[in-house]
Amino acid sequence: MVRLNLHTEIHTGIKPHKCDVCNMSFIRKGNLIQHMHIHSSEKPYSCETCCKSFARKSDFKKHLLIHTPEKPLKCNICSKSFKRRDSLNNHIRIHTGEKPHKCDMCNMSFITKTNLKVHILTHTGEKSFKCEVCCKLFGTKGRLNVHMRTHTGEKPYICNMCGKSFALSCALRVHMYTHTGKKTPKCNMANKLSS
Repeated sequence: MVRLNLHTEIHTGIKPHKCDVCNMSFIRKGNLIQHMHIHSSEKPYSCETCCKSFARKSDFKKHLLIHTPEKPLKCNICSKSFKRRDSLNNHIRIHTGEKPHKCDMCNMSFITKTNLKVHILTHTGEKSFKCEVCCKLFGTKGRLNVHMRTHTGEKPYICNMCGKSFALSCALRVHMYTHTGKKTPKCNMANKLSS
């Protein structure tokens, strides 16, 4: 009965447990307690394999999966395997064309909530990831990480036909067309990172 009561609270929309720091509200007190770790430097969940620490138990559980080689969840369309159910569900949307996450500003739709969040930065112009070398700002940590290769010279994408290496995966894809003789596509990421 307790579980049913907890479940029905989801449908009422009432979130009685409010964070004093950021005013975010939660249905369950446990979720609020979990959330409060974000505002402190406390990270009580620590990985014994790599010593990385996490504020939230859910993030810790997701992280643990990177250390296990098993991918028990399989796409019934293309047989690609996944470690997590949410990754499989997002992948299936590639086949179905479903894009449930819609931008309120321009009506573009996305397969994942993460892709929507990155897209929203194009409207807000928010760039909170700063390069410590040249002070250039980026909208996402991923873009900053790729940009850092211009300073480090890292080129992790290697052509298996000629051994040439590239900083961007899209640059390698463009290069591969020199071996196949097919039309060369553009690498939009290279332009975004250099501008």
